[in-house]
Amino acid sequence: MAVYKDAEDLIHIGAYVKDSGKRIDEAISKIDSINEFLCQGIYEVDTYDATKQKLLKISGK
Repeated sequence: MAVYKDAEDLIHIGAYVKDSGKRIDEAISKIDSINEFLCQGIYEVDTYDATKQKLLKISGK
């Protein structure tokens, strides 16, 4: 998220060129999944293990 935040202005104005930064490209590819994970509904409940699995899936590990 920090990598995305640092490059966010460039991304939003279209100044970032794909493949010019590996970490930024990875952040761009994962930001939607990260934001979806962080927007859990107030009545949604997950176990620790389910939460851990979701994070591992997002991170690609």
